[in-house]
Parts: sequence; structure tokens; C-alpha cells
Amino acid sequence: MRYERECDQLDQGSQQFGNEAETLLSQISDSRLFKTAPMMRSLLLYLWQHRTEPVSEYAIAVEALGRRPDFDPKEDATVRVQLARLRARLKDFYEERGESFPLHVSVPVGGHQLACVYKPVAPIPVSVSRKPDGNQRPMFFVFAGAVLALILLCLSLFIENRKLKATASIVPPTLPVFWQSFLGGGKPTNVVVPTPVYFDWMEQNLSVRDLRVSEFEDWSRSPYLLEFARRWGPPVLDQKYVVIQHMLAAVKLMQYLERRGIATQLVVSQRLDVDSYRDQNIVLIGGPRTTGRFQAFLAKQHFEIVATNPTEIRNLDPEPGEPEVYRDVVASNKHLTFPGIVALLPRSPEGAGSLFLIGSYPAALVSMLLSAEGLNSLNDRWRQRGRPESWEMVVQAEMDGDTVLSVRPVAFRARIQVVSDGSSFSPTR
Repeated sequence: MRYERECDQLDQGSQQFGNEAETLLSQISDSRLFKTAPMMRSLLLYLWQHRTEPVSEYAIAVEALGRRPDFDPKEDATVRVQLARLRARLKDFYEERGESFPLHVSVPVGGHQLACVYKPVAPIPVSVSRKPDGNQRPMFFVFAGAVLALILLCLSLFIENRKLKATASIVPPTLPVFWQSFLGGGKPTNVVVPTPVYFDWMEQNLSVRDLRVSEFEDWSRSPYLLEFARRWGPPVLDQKYVVIQHMLAAVKLMQYLERRGIATQLVVSQRLDVDSYRDQNIVLIGGPRTTGRFQAFLAKQHFEIVATNPTEIRNLDPEPGEPEVYRDVVASNKHLTFPGIVALLPRSPEGAGSLFLIGSYPAALVSMLLSAEGLNSLNDRWRQRGRPESWEMVVQAEMDGDTVLSVRPVAFRARIQVVSDGSSFSPTR
């Protein structure tokens, strides 16, 4: 029989449960993953010691992480960052040890309390038989022969089972409802990464990018580019590069979908033609500076990116409690909160869908659509708005370096169906 106990039950009942759980926790904290990370080990032990009582960010910072008494969790995201890293390290531990490890501890996203489940391993029953006497010896040999035959049979079945497993197809993980709906038309899927616009003067061996100019046709609006043009003539368009952060986010999404049986293709934006939008699903992943022509497809119905450094998204029809503008909030050179847009556009007449993810760090927007928590928050907003076929929303993401701390929807609107020239939109201008 197996007994499962939650954290707050480990100190109740049999003392054996508590002692075994403490021993198992020591195996986690003394493992290679935690010995090489003293701060993670200290944080884990602190949360374990206070598992039966509520703890605050302030208490964790001062008592576990050694911060000063004037620590302010509203201004300093240290605790949230370290908790995110602790979650990742615990995940790595269980991937190494396997889910059969009797004590499973975790820190639920959005909380500070340690959650744990203790499943003691049931002892293996041991049978004791008395030594056969002389009169039982023939029976003993019969029994031994039967056991040997059974062992050979089991070995044969084991080998055959291994062969079947090797040849059997692997069942992919279930595709979440949101992705089933978006990809359900059976169209090929392209994951699109935009290419920044560079301005070249070939004879001078000079390539320039002005972050304030996202379209080649607008180069004359830049005083720097205009000055170069006066010296050497008009520039030549150069789009050979992609932003590495956008590429990594795209690869993460492709791996997620392909593990679930969805074939995808990585495409750079300048290689798209109008037929790509009509006949293939499009997932665009990019930043405000590199997606200028795609932003025009949003038709400024509800939200509009009006600045890129820092990012500003204007709320064209704010509802009660919503701001008129969503802006970047920079707490430090690493800690940033930024707004982004996620938009599901109307399908083309041929049934292809287009999903735009536009933000300073698109990896955060991708992570929202790959996690159960993020998809649940999206589904809640979608249901509240009457399950529209197309929609757009503003999300607020919090980052510390490359670590995503949180992503949440802050405004959601159903889109008006705009159809022009036989298609929901066109990439050409």
C-alpha cells in the first residue's frame, strides 16, 4: 500500500514519515545540482523549513537570500528571479532521478510556498521457505525446472517486447485546444522571423541600420542616412540578417509543435508572397522595430504600436480600468517589464490562419502560448469575449535577463472581420 502525504502532513502521524522525508530532502539538497548552487540550496532548505507556514517575499529575501532589511519587493525582483531558477533546478533534478523519487517538491508559479507530495516506496515482500528434506527432493527438481522454464519464457517475452517498442511509433503529446483550433485546417505552417532593414553603400563597403527606420522606403526620414546619400547616392536594401532572440523564440515554438506531430518550416519575412498568407498558416515572431509592415495588417482597430524605444502601445478604445498607453518599465539594466501584442487575424478565404506575436522579447510571448498557465489565461479572456474567431490582446511580460518571470493578458478585444481583395490581408504594399 502507498501513502501520499502533502507538505503540511509530513510532521503529523508516524514519526517515520517525517524522518524519511527529511532524508529524501537532504538527498535533493546534497545533489550535484544544488551543491554547485549554494543560493539555490539555501533557498530550498529555507522553504522546506517553513513549508507549513506562509512566507513573504520580504522574509525570503532577508532570511534566505541575505538581503538588507530595507529590501523592497516592489522595486527588486530578486526573489521572483531566484524562485524561477529554483523551479528550473528542481525540474532538472527530477528529470535525472525520475518521477519515482518518493519526495516531489515544487514551487507553484506565482507563489512562494513549497508544495510537496511524499509517496513512500512500499517494501518488497520477502517470502521465506524452509529447506526441503530428502523426501521432497524430486518435487524440488520439478519446481526448479518450472521456475527455469518460466524465467526463459519471461526473457523471451521481454526481448520481443523491446523489439515491438523499437518498431512502434511514438505517440506525440496532446496538442492544446488553442493550437488545435489554429492549426486544425490542415494547412502547412510557416514560422516567420522578420529581417531588419539595413542600408548599404556597396562602393564604400558600408552597411548601416537606423533603429528609427523600419521600412526601406522611409530612409530619407533619417538625417544620418540622408547625409550618407548626399555623399554617395541612394542606399541599396540589405536584408541578410535576423535577430538572434527572435530566431531562438521561433526554434522553441517549432520544437514544441513538432514534438506534437505538427510539421513546421522556418521562413524569413522577405521570402513571403501573397500566396503564403492564403494557403499556409503563418506564425510571425518579431519585435516592434522589425515588424513595421506587419503591424499595418492589424488595421489599428484596438491597439497600435506608436513607439519602439522604449515600446509604447496605444489603447485606442480603453475600457474602464485600462490605461490609454502601455509602456516599458525598466527597473534595472536586466529587469524589464514590457507590453506586447498577440493577434489572431481573420482566416483567408482558403482557410489559412495568421498569428502575430510582437514584443521586445518575443520569447516571453511564445512561452505564454506553450504553457498550460498561459493558455488558460488566454482561454479565460477568449470565453469572456464570446469566443471570437479573431482577436487581439495586449500582454504584459516581466523579464530578468533571459529569464521570463511572468506573462499575463491585460487587454483583450474581438477583431472586426476586414476582408479586402479576396484575402484577409496582403503582405505587399
